[in-house]
Amino acid sequence: MTTIAVKPNTAVVRKLREDPAYRAKEAERRLRYREKEYAATKRRRSTPEGWARHQIAQIKHRAKKSGLTFDLTWESIVPPDNCPVFGTPLRLSGGTTAKGYQPLPDAASVDRVDNRLGYVRGNVRVISFRANILKKDAAPEELRRLADWLDKEAVS
Repeated sequence: MTTIAVKPNTAVVRKLREDPAYRAKEAERRLRYREKEYAATKRRRSTPEGWARHQIAQIKHRAKKSGLTFDLTWESIVPPDNCPVFGTPLRLSGGTTAKGYQPLPDAASVDRVDNRLGYVRGNVRVISFRANILKKDAAPEELRRLADWLDKEAVS
């Protein structure tokens, strides 16, 4: 069997692309490739190093977009086994819901200690997404008052 080298925009290729059987076969091939790539990406991100490398890329983009300083390496944000705040095991992947991707409460999340400083060494730590959301807008004094109120209101 002889293979013919064909330039991508020739009439032969255009005619081939119009063929329904060829289009179906190509669509199936692309789907298999996408599934294979997705599985490989998910495997890479499921390790602490893979998660940290992925986060570095996202953080660098977010810092550039927001005009924040960035001075991190993936080694500086490798997640611990447990959340330093709650002590629960950290999950290295988020979750998918009917609304699409949504971080799970126990998912690892990069937190800035002082939001004015940007993403620099010594100013970031890895905690659970839940802990990060709880501290997002609240001042320490507000959290203390809330905890005191919850203790007072709790029915024994």
